[in-house]
Amino acid sequence: YEPTTYLDWSTKFALRHAKKIITVSQFTKNELINAYRVAPEKIMVVHNGYDRNYYRIIKDQEKAIQVANGYGLDFPYLLYVGRLEKKKNIPLLVEAFALLKERHPEIKEKLVLIGQASFGYDEIKYIIEEYDLDQEVVMPGWISETDLPYLYNCAQAFVFPSRHEGFGIPVIQALACGLPTAVSDLPVMREVAGEAVIYFDKDNKEEMAEKLFQLLSDQKLRDKLRLAGLEQAQQFSWEKCAAETLKVLQTVIE
Repeated sequence: YEPTTYLDWSTKFALRHAKKIITVSQFTKNELINAYRVAPEKIMVVHNGYDRNYYRIIKDQEKAIQVANGYGLDFPYLLYVGRLEKKKNIPLLVEAFALLKERHPEIKEKLVLIGQASFGYDEIKYIIEEYDLDQEVVMPGWISETDLPYLYNCAQAFVFPSRHEGFGIPVIQALACGLPTAVSDLPVMREVAGEAVIYFDKDNKEEMAEKLFQLLSDQKLRDKLRLAGLEQAQQFSWEKCAAETLKVLQTVIE
């Protein structure tokens, strides 16, 4: 008896009996179609949103720096937000960061990893020690929702190296805060972030390191991504998500 047997059965049961299914991306819709043979017309895509009141460019830089200092963060820094686990590809990100520092010693940014420790966290800590990055990789632990936007605003850039995602809300949050961003070249990231980010092969630490170097050193690229990111983020909001969800529910009631 496999631990996932009941999960698999219950998922199939729910999908079969549902009148409509809401997914957060076209990518997830395609996964449901391919894995569970769900009829495409039964699945509606409603993208996630983000809180525009929190995640925005904060003009009070003095307050932002004060908040970041409260978490012991040194400037400048490259930021990641999400679970600290293997699926999110953090071990390879740390290796790529080590390569970046080795090849480009002029890069002064530290790597700040914000998120909850999960499966594979021990490996992350081991790699940090192995590459002697204890002073270069910072894990401040839990961050309150009210403080997180300030930490985005204080960052030089954002990186999201995930191996698999259904949507990727932190990417939209970063774009909304005006951060130049680099992400894994996943279909869902192409769907969500479009041309507002630069992409790298999630399995190639050499390419990841080189793209991070471009992200941190090329000012023209940074300016271009900043503007494109702010525009891209405008496509998403919880208000829009709620309105589209309501439309789907109304079709079910009718």
